[in-house]
Amino acid sequence: MSGKVHQTLNFKLSQKPKDTLTGFLVSKLYLSFRSASRNQPTSEQEILPLPKEWETAEEERNEAEGKAEEEGEGEKEAKRKTRSIKRSQIWLKPQGLLAPDPCLMAFMKKYLLPILGIFLAYYYYSANEEFRPEMLRGKRVIVTGASKGIGREMAYHLARMGAHVVVTARSEESLKKVVSRCLELGAASAHYVAGTMENMTFAEQFVAKAGELVGGLDMLILNHINYTPLRVFSNDIHLLRRSLEVNLLSYVVLSTAALPMLKQTNGSIVVVSSIAGKIACPLAAAYSASKFALDGFFSSLRMEYEATKVNVSITLCILGLIDTDTAMKAVAGIYNAKASPKEECALEIIKGGALRQDEVYYDSSILASLLLKNPGRKIMEFLSLKKYNMERFINN
Repeated sequence: MSGKVHQTLNFKLSQKPKDTLTGFLVSKLYLSFRSASRNQPTSEQEILPLPKEWETAEEERNEAEGKAEEEGEGEKEAKRKTRSIKRSQIWLKPQGLLAPDPCLMAFMKKYLLPILGIFLAYYYYSANEEFRPEMLRGKRVIVTGASKGIGREMAYHLARMGAHVVVTARSEESLKKVVSRCLELGAASAHYVAGTMENMTFAEQFVAKAGELVGGLDMLILNHINYTPLRVFSNDIHLLRRSLEVNLLSYVVLSTAALPMLKQTNGSIVVVSSIAGKIACPLAAAYSASKFALDGFFSSLRMEYEATKVNVSITLCILGLIDTDTAMKAVAGIYNAKASPKEECALEIIKGGALRQDEVYYDSSILASLLLKNPGRKIMEFLSLKKYNMERFINN
């Protein structure tokens, strides 16, 4: 049966039917039957060879189908790449990578590039400035909170540099020892006035008294603090008020009283603050609030001085944990961090004031100074000045 079918089909195919559709159907029928029959064991007599012309036609058709499949794959790949490029364009275009926004380019040319140039120049030249101890020789300096800790070390450094030193704190006995040691270290002169900075009248009178003792003022170093233990804030309004009065309000009173003398000498105000005045610190809400306030007040005051041509510098000192007795007692068993030496810290504060730097960062970790510096804030402050009409204040 199989042989007869092959013979019949072979005969039909050898006739080359003129009707292409009929020929196509006959050829497909033959090929399907042939492929099916190959799956069964047959003898050579049962399988009739396909005519050469039709074998050639089959090869050409297979080749054509292969090319069509390749072309189809090529078209699919091209379409996929096109879609990918379009998606990239949609994603990148808002960012200005393909077609920068003219407004953005104009803004960068007018504002951003000059600002970046100013900051680069500032960091370059400030880095090249060198502190020399003779900068403080003969200078008249007030140091508050000088009976112990960082304040006492600053008084000793100033004495070695040959400055006139006036110190203040609550403990008169401790101040006497500090003054005696300052004279031994080579201070041009050393004086003390005991009192508490909770009393604003004393704060104001102290500045006047210090000016009389040394004949003027070149540098005011504000270092005293109200001791606040580390604990969760629990509606202790009295502690918060006392912290704000001592750590902030007395600083304002002292600097205001000293300003007339500092204007005469183009002097400096040095404000000792803390990392707690730059970042949130749990268990120290009242202390942190007063230090944040120092930053806000004196940074704003510095901008006013610059705008109104008051040649008095303001240096804000941002300190980490320092190994003073008071600090070590406060953090014992609560806060684990490496403490920096108070002697070196005191010297860095004096250097910053003498070099008239805006801010000084001192911590055991170098990351603190890198992370706390905020160029975005500086740029915003610079741009905000453009919106003020300062002429009316300068004229007054």
